[in-house]
Amino acid sequence: MPAPIRLFLQLMIGMTAISLIVPRSGRAGGPAATEPELPSRPERHAPPTQIEPGRPARPQPPPPEAMPGPMSRDQQRLFDGLRSEGIGLYRQGRYRESAERFRNALRIKPNDTVTQRWLRAAENNQR
Repeated sequence: MPAPIRLFLQLMIGMTAISLIVPRSGRAGGPAATEPELPSRPERHAPPTQIEPGRPARPQPPPPEAMPGPMSRDQQRLFDGLRSEGIGLYRQGRYRESAERFRNALRIKPNDTVTQRWLRAAENNQR
């Protein structure tokens, strides 16, 4: 038998022997010995019924009635005016008055981060 064919057969026999010893997952001992059984596909994506220890809970979105709706044009104008006045007063060094304007603006639009920063700056300069 020619040498290349003999080498090929030896290689094939060796690979067959190895595949009988080592499972396809690549780990000795088989997958059942090291890995837990995975749930069926629909259960994989279901939300957990219990929170695992040491794992924080997922934050839940606020209910729709708690989320503010779009502002009207009048509310937007009032908000912009109050914030502009607050910035002007802040630049004049009238921090107490500017903080009051920023608080009033935040009553209209509580999640406005720019106004929140101006308010913190005005409150920090009052001290």
